[in-house]
Amino acid sequence: MKLILSAFAFVACSTVFAQDAATAQLNARLMQMPAVSRDLIAFTYGGDIWIVPRAGGNATRLSSPRGSEMFPRFSPDGQQLAFTGNYEGNEDIYVMPVTGGEPRRVTHHSSNDRLLGWYPDGKSLLFASGMTTFSDRVHQFFKVSAQGGLPERLPIPYGEFGAISPDGKKLAYTPITTDFATWKRYRGGMAPDIWLFDLEQKSAERIAPRSISTRMRCAMSNGACNWPRSKTSMLCRSEARSAHRKSSRITSN
Repeated sequence: MKLILSAFAFVACSTVFAQDAATAQLNARLMQMPAVSRDLIAFTYGGDIWIVPRAGGNATRLSSPRGSEMFPRFSPDGQQLAFTGNYEGNEDIYVMPVTGGEPRRVTHHSSNDRLLGWYPDGKSLLFASGMTTFSDRVHQFFKVSAQGGLPERLPIPYGEFGAISPDGKKLAYTPITTDFATWKRYRGGMAPDIWLFDLEQKSAERIAPRSISTRMRCAMSNGACNWPRSKTSMLCRSEARSAHRKSSRITSN
């Protein structure tokens, strides 16, 4: 009798484990921070960067060193991937080929550096850092060569997320962010606006108010800024030219 019960328990446990394994293979809820190139999609999962063809297929883990990676961004030609990595107890910017290889460290300051994207020429990177700020609660924008070197601070008092326009002349950005907060549908004073800064004229104007909490992952393209807004999970678009300034909803879920 004991032998029969033991065999039954073994079969039951094996069935449960098999079901858990099958479920684990289909569980994609922890995929984060996607980036898209012409041929590939990069994302973070389990603290590592993975890539998969846009046409579909198996995802391949691009990075596996000790430490976490985040904010992957493809270069304009799609041949390189820049990201923020924490390999030595500090978050710095790294660049590596999309085919894999050893990451090349770009920044070396003791402050944490958050990668935001590439400049259109593919030679420089845009990132946010607190290396020269008056408080650890805010960041500033910097430009640095993808080969490394001394960063250049952009003439903006402070900011968190941003994107350079295709001609490299304007920066869409949010001065503050709630992206790392635990609350949802926040509409108070920390809800970020989207601003457009002219890097040549050194002037800024607000293009998207905080009427709905805006969680910015802004992309500048074709003279417009596209960004997601959290309350209704919709993608919005604002014309970058002041003569045609308006915001419109693209998607709604």
